[in-house]
Amino acid sequence: MPARITKANGHPAEQDTTERASPQPFSALELAGPLDSCWALIEEGFTLAREHEIESVFTIANGYGGTRGSVEEGTSLSAPATFLAGVFETADPSAGSVELVTLPDWTQLGILVEGLPLSLERGDILEHRRILDLRRGLYLRVWRHRDPTGRITRFRSMRLVSLSDRHLFLQFVLLTAENYTGPVTIECATQPPPGRTLWQANIEAEAVLMEGATTRGANIAMAHRSMVLPEMGPALTRTTDVRDQGLVERWTWPAQIGETARFTRAVVVFSSRETAHPAVRVRRQVRRADEAAVMSHAGRHMDSWQERWRAADVELSGDETAQQALRFAVYHLTSAVNPNDERVSVGARA
Repeated sequence: MPARITKANGHPAEQDTTERASPQPFSALELAGPLDSCWALIEEGFTLAREHEIESVFTIANGYGGTRGSVEEGTSLSAPATFLAGVFETADPSAGSVELVTLPDWTQLGILVEGLPLSLERGDILEHRRILDLRRGLYLRVWRHRDPTGRITRFRSMRLVSLSDRHLFLQFVLLTAENYTGPVTIECATQPPPGRTLWQANIEAEAVLMEGATTRGANIAMAHRSMVLPEMGPALTRTTDVRDQGLVERWTWPAQIGETARFTRAVVVFSSRETAHPAVRVRRQVRRADEAAVMSHAGRHMDSWQERWRAADVELSGDETAQQALRFAVYHLTSAVNPNDERVSVGARA
């Protein structure tokens, strides 16, 4: 069990929801109810020097893909990464060594308030909390921030790597202007990651498509479809442009005091390990990822985790710390294994 992760305080456990339908994603984002300390890891506050450690501990995965628990807007010490099981790239041609291919960062999200980017390294952090919900396989975050001009913004996010559809990754955000009115912008930057894999970005009608080709002959396709819904009014129209060989999607609206905007992003990934035409598969699936479908997928993911826990949970009495540590281990072992892929083994450190 990693040291120094703060467990939830001694609140009573939530009522068991194993036998009934899982809550919807935006309900989970509210984080209003108490958390059972045996089912969650909570990191309170923010310490820049610990980002590499926290990002590893708060990884979400499903045996096909996995994503480190980096903050959406990034920091000077962030190391965001998403990997696919069994897809390798030559790391050092002279030594013949290989490493897992890194995919574009699908969690990246910039928030600009009247043109000023929100950052944990500027202004005042009024509240910051990250939660790894072991029971439902969710990464949750709450951040209240006062920028240098005094504007306070509340940011709540949730992401998951689906256990019910292993090719699907989902992200949900609630953004509230607490004490100001003015233009707010959400930016999604899809950039080729460092490495030897060659990536090409394309703007589709409703999505962004990234295609990668490794030097070892594997092909990867990754499609994003995003939507922003202000509290009052229809979905916003996105604008796009090219930046540093990647693509940027942008939504801007006139925020009002106390109003909350809702952001959803669906990401579909396929590689040539599963299909001869990864780009065809991701295009076909991402077209069906409207908001209603995304909500349904998130619910099925949480149901799949509950089903998995019914088969894998081991209960201990009298020692909450040991119970939490045991479930943390089972969570990461479950996250590392895809029972439908007999060609990929679990690594020594999962």
